[in-house]
Amino acid sequence: MIGDGARLLVLRALARTGRTPGERELQHWVDRYLALYEARGHVDSRPLPGARATLEILKARGIKLGVCTNKPQAPSEALLEAVDLRCLFDAVLGGDRVARRKPDPAHLQALLTQIGVAPREAVMIGDSRNDLEAARGLGMPVVLLREGYGPDPRWALRPDHWIARLDELPALLARLSDPPL
Repeated sequence: MIGDGARLLVLRALARTGRTPGERELQHWVDRYLALYEARGHVDSRPLPGARATLEILKARGIKLGVCTNKPQAPSEALLEAVDLRCLFDAVLGGDRVARRKPDPAHLQALLTQIGVAPREAVMIGDSRNDLEAARGLGMPVVLLREGYGPDPRWALRPDHWIARLDELPALLARLSDPPL
């Protein structure tokens, strides 16, 4: 049910229970979900295997790292702090801080502007169609994790590269850069 924001998540969850809420009821449940997510969304979260080591390798190579997420800013920052990864990112830009969220490329462009990187010098690492489309809108190469999420079948997505595990990323980025990073 995840992907495409809290509103659709709640709507999908209610539909699974056989409910078709009116706008007011839907907004009530969205507000309730967001309050719970902000308070506890980070509690049982864990980074993907190899995430910290991969990020440390990339930082050591001088690569600027940013998080472009449709999730709200505060719980995104709390989650990264809770799993001790926030210190490895140069910027985090939540969906509630921009006028248009991914898949709109303006969201990704705003993050790139924050970290001082041009789209032609960047690579989007993601796990969904929204990531793919935002990057494509800026002409950026895209690497997707095979174990992503969303309603699209994985084979329907066409990134430049697939990775099965995060620890594959440093070698892939080294092959893609000139000179190698």
